[in-house]
Amino acid sequence: MNNFIKVIIKITFILILLSVTSSCYPEYANSQLVIKDGVVVLKDGSRYSYQLLRLTGKTAPSYAVYFPGEKTESVLLTRPYIAINWTGEEIDSIQSNPVSVDEMLESSMIYIINGFPVLNVFARFYSGGDIQNDIDDITAGIDFLSKKTDKIGISGSSWGGFEAIYGAVKSTLKPIVGVAYYPPSDMESWYNWTISTGETFFNPYKARIETATNGNFSKWSHDYIVENLETDFLLIHAPQDTLVPVEQSVNLANLSDRVNLFIQQRATQPLSHGEMLNEYTIPIDITLSTSYLMYNLTDGDILTIADSRALADLDDGFAKDLLRDNRIQIYESNEDRILSNEQKEELLR
Repeated sequence: MNNFIKVIIKITFILILLSVTSSCYPEYANSQLVIKDGVVVLKDGSRYSYQLLRLTGKTAPSYAVYFPGEKTESVLLTRPYIAINWTGEEIDSIQSNPVSVDEMLESSMIYIINGFPVLNVFARFYSGGDIQNDIDDITAGIDFLSKKTDKIGISGSSWGGFEAIYGAVKSTLKPIVGVAYYPPSDMESWYNWTISTGETFFNPYKARIETATNGNFSKWSHDYIVENLETDFLLIHAPQDTLVPVEQSVNLANLSDRVNLFIQQRATQPLSHGEMLNEYTIPIDITLSTSYLMYNLTDGDILTIADSRALADLDDGFAKDLLRDNRIQIYESNEDRILSNEQKEELLR
């Protein structure tokens, strides 16, 4: 085989390789697009409009489901682990058990029935990237809402709690209130702790942190949060957490007057945020977190949901004082009724 033929074969191989690479990793437009307008019709005939959205990010698009509402204040829910299959991107088309719009409506319903527009932002942990990409997804959602409202509440749990905190800190329009369940927040200390566990479970998280920080944690620390936080936050954490030590939230709450902490006792489980100790129909953290977010987001009355047994067992003074407020109406999940202020007071005494 002469040299000319060898060169032609080599060039052909390179072109094939480039073609395959291009088909596996196509470029997607980083611009806002309504992928779909739709309506969910429930069994009782109630109708809820929604939009499937592509949002403009800093370096790549983000994706979200938006449920409009009549209030001018909006809620953003961080969804890092939920799979979606409607973006057109190959990574999404191969995901098993993608979430349905009906499921997203159900998980957003407490805010929707109170009239709040709700934006569910899918940071898509499975798509790779690093912690800066994760926060870029959330700030893309905040940018979208900033064109519709000047008051945003943000909420997320676990990695979504991390996204809620740093999304609030790093966004242009600052959410006025936030809730974060068991979030890693000081990334250097949490990163070192994950190494000390020896658990391979944390490897994807460590890789995301390493890529973004390259050993420089100055913008991923409690000091950075405290210096830049303009959002009032409620942190919910359990001492029995084996994924994120409770000290992450305790230390942040001790450093910032903007951070309130609710400690919830749970049962210890390996690689878990803790298992619920009581079989309430509505855990008290759900009642507290939704109440805190909505109460601080609007001046009007709000409706939340609770199990009266959980209210009676509540022993946290901050939580009791909040739920006693006359602006907070509580729907009792077992008795299908709204508690009077007198009934609330009796349960919360």
